[in-house]
Amino acid sequence: MFAGELLRGWAAACILCRQWGGYMSEMAWNTDIPAGWVDAVSAWSWRDWEEDDVRVGQRKWGPCPRCSHTMAVYARAVQAIRPVDAVPARCNCREAHSNRPSDADGGCGVGSGVPVEISVR
Repeated sequence: MFAGELLRGWAAACILCRQWGGYMSEMAWNTDIPAGWVDAVSAWSWRDWEEDDVRVGQRKWGPCPRCSHTMAVYARAVQAIRPVDAVPARCNCREAHSNRPSDADGGCGVGSGVPVEISVR
């Protein structure tokens, strides 16, 4: 019985997308910023970001508060005359969302319309 409930829940969460040969989220592309989205993403912890033993900056990741797919925010370490206090944030998940523009680089749409910025502090 539990497996049947789980399967029904999965079927309710995703629909088969024949065009892509996989599953597409039922949550369509939408650039509206849901209430609480910025606060939820801001609450994630920043983590040091290194590549080839060189500090590149910081990054944070977690489930998008709108679509629940994994997204990330990056703060590159750069020398600047004035300190950087905020960085752009948007859902950049790699899951399929219906109505996503062909030129969009992933995501469910949040942060792709009106720019969203979160504090790096």
